Amino acid sequence: MKLFDTHCHLAMEELRSDIEGVVARAKLAGVGRMLTVGTSPDDWRDTAKIASDFGLFSAFALSPHDAKLRAEENMAFLEEMLKTPEAAAVGETGLDYHYFLSSREEQIASFGEHIKIAESMNLPLIIHSRDSFEETLSMLKNVSVPVIIHCFTYGTKEAEAFLKEGFYISFSGIATFPKAAEIAEAARMVPEDRILVETDAPYLAPVPYRGKRCEPSFAAETAGFLARIRGASEEELSSSMSDNAEGIFGIKKQGGRNGGGVPPPFGGTRWY
Repeated sequence: MKLFDTHCHLAMEELRSDIEGVVARAKLAGVGRMLTVGTSPDDWRDTAKIASDFGLFSAFALSPHDAKLRAEENMAFLEEMLKTPEAAAVGETGLDYHYFLSSREEQIASFGEHIKIAESMNLPLIIHSRDSFEETLSMLKNVSVPVIIHCFTYGTKEAEAFLKEGFYISFSGIATFPKAAEIAEAARMVPEDRILVETDAPYLAPVPYRGKRCEPSFAAETAGFLARIRGASEEELSSSMSDNAEGIFGIKKQGGRNGGGVPPPFGGTRWY
């Protein structure tokens, strides 16, 4: 099995306190690659250290919840972190109109600045979008770098609109939940060259682990579910999803970043 957990938060205490075991269990489950995401200045350095220590990849941004922290010194710090060797993406950024832990205006300003940074550094964008589909789509029009819709929680109509723009769609353990029929239906129709799998660990453990602490090894359960509902081979779909991630993040087959930027994509909602 070849799997790439494209979104986890290994610097969060729930996982950091057991990081060696978490990484070992992931690799035993076939999750050979992981991208760990830092969402605020408080966890960026820890995220970078974990990626460096364990041969993983990283992404950095102010999440929509933390958009209120968009001070000049923090954005300069962000650009510094995005230059670290393991940094492979800008994210997660976007809009969350469910909790409003940062105001609408703060989120829009932060999102716009992250888009500019990603384009200037030629790095892909990892997008958190919750209850904000129309505005998310509008702000991402004509973006020149690859875009991942992280932890997709919409339906087929929204998936089709994102796919039309050339975006990639990533599915978390939410897709396995009995009441997530619309998400599962979207997962059936996303083309094999546009689909990704993630855990969003330590959140959103898939069935049969729902309610427990999530960790990257659980990506295997979600990948198996996606294969079953698509009528596909689990091994082949997992390999395709991993290949998709490697292409987006510009990762050489031997394991490193390609150093020359990532190719353009065209011719995260976190639930807690």
